[in-house]
Order: sequence, then C-alpha cells, then structure tokens
Amino acid sequence: MSQLDIPSSGQDDLYSQLVSSLPDSLRRVENLAKTSLVTVYTPLLPPILSKQDIITCLQKFKRVCDGLEQKLACITLLTDYVVSAITYPTMVDIFTLDTSNRSKKFIMEIVSREWEALFKAIIMTMPDTRPRKEAMESALTFLRRMVYLLHLFDQSLSNLLHSSVSNNCFWSFGLQTVDGREAEIKKIDSMTVDDFVSQDFKAGETFGPTIADFSFSTETENGVVSVVPTSSSVVPTTSSVVPTT
Repeated sequence: MSQLDIPSSGQDDLYSQLVSSLPDSLRRVENLAKTSLVTVYTPLLPPILSKQDIITCLQKFKRVCDGLEQKLACITLLTDYVVSAITYPTMVDIFTLDTSNRSKKFIMEIVSREWEALFKAIIMTMPDTRPRKEAMESALTFLRRMVYLLHLFDQSLSNLLHSSVSNNCFWSFGLQTVDGREAEIKKIDSMTVDDFVSQDFKAGETFGPTIADFSFSTETENGVVSVVPTSSSVVPTTSSVVPTT
C-alpha cells in the first residue's frame, strides 16, 4: 500500500473540522446569497420595452384601465420599469445614450404628472369607488423604495415622486406621506374649565340679556303694575297705584 493510501491523523482532523463546520458554512453562504439578491434590481416587467413604448403606455394607460386600483397597479409597473432603467441600466438599457440625464428627467416628469393626476382623482372620487387602504399602503411602500433608489442616483429625480397632492391623498387614508410625515393637525391652546366659564360670563355680560330686557309693564283700570325680575327668577311686584285722570 502506498503512503497516500494511509490516512494520517492530520487528515482526519481536517475532515472532522469540515464536517462540524458545514452547517455554519451553509448559513454564511445563504446570507451572502441573500445580500447579493437584495442589491440586484429586477424590474417587474420584462426588459423588452423601448423608451417610446414606455412613453406611449404612460399616455394611454388611463384609457385602458377602468378602476382606480387598476390604474394604480399600471402606473406602479411603469414607474418600476423607468426607475430600474435609471438606477440599474444593466437590466433595462433604454437610457444608454442619455449621457446628460435629459431623457431620464423628461420621462420622470411624465411619471410624476401621472401620479399626481391619479392622486387627485382618488381624492375627488366617492368613498365607495376609492382604492382599498391595503392598495394605498402597497403604493406608499413602493414609492418609498423608488424614492430611495432615485435619491442614490439623483435627488432631483427622487423629489418628483412626492408632492402636496400625494401627501393629502395618503393622509385621507390615515397613512403617512412618502417622506414619513403625519397628517397636519391644528393645535388648540389648552384652556381650563375656569377659563371657559369665565369667557361665558363675560360674553353674557356683554352680549347677553340684561334685567331691563325682562322688565315690562301692564296697564289696568286702576293703575300701572310694573313687573321686575330678581337675580334668581322673575317675580312680579305691584307698585303703588297711580290714579288715572
């Protein structure tokens, strides 16, 4: 038997170490794979659409889609495709010749206008035809991711995806805005009960009825009876009878 066929104690130790460290090595490989997948941006639509195809879809999708939720889903897909082409051009290369970012800004402005028009339509529509809150939550999560990716590339492009209209739309569903702001609530100065009571008394003294408003007189055959209220109730009192002439 040759020397190579005789297992040594060092080889046994190496094999034992590899076997014992196998679960830990598998976990490390899985974590590295997940980390790599997170950094890869794969668009939801297949990368076969040209720049002109995207522009045409942005201009006509409202006529094709019936309900607001369908329009919301369609603009989401188109926005995802455009942002993928801007931030990860290896998958979608519709901006390959755009060295000055002029074409990117042009299409993103169209995307921004379509989102704003959709948000306005959602705000103005009747409650029974509005998108579900779950759909708006998904749209909010999506837009936040798009803004984050665009911010890494160009902040001016990321600013196109949120506006005062989108803020009001998300606030109407009880949600935060794309940039994480809560609905604006007007603050009322705190006042104690004594403050309110004091204001009521002052208002009564200034604008309320006075004793003179409750005073009246009645004429009888023998004279005039004057009725004057007290501080607690209206009690008639008979004055001295003045003979008539």
